[in-house]
Amino acid sequence: MKEPISVLALAILLDLGLGDPELRFHPVRLMGDLIKGAERSLRMLPVSSFIQGLILACSIPLGLMAMTHLLLKAAWGV
Repeated sequence: MKEPISVLALAILLDLGLGDPELRFHPVRLMGDLIKGAERSLRMLPVSSFIQGLILACSIPLGLMAMTHLLLKAAWGV
């Protein structure tokens, strides 16, 4: 097994070499767009930025988990 520092160095080199995905509908770009939109909406709430971040950190993963569950349920006809 490789040392963690060499794995990290390789990951950084790959990221620098490949960069961000160019495709508009790449999952990484879609996730970034989702987070940007949610962040914009949350900034309008009259609560502290800590609470806004907490809502964002909980709602995105839970929402995607629920959506995945429903899509799989529909695909399997359960």
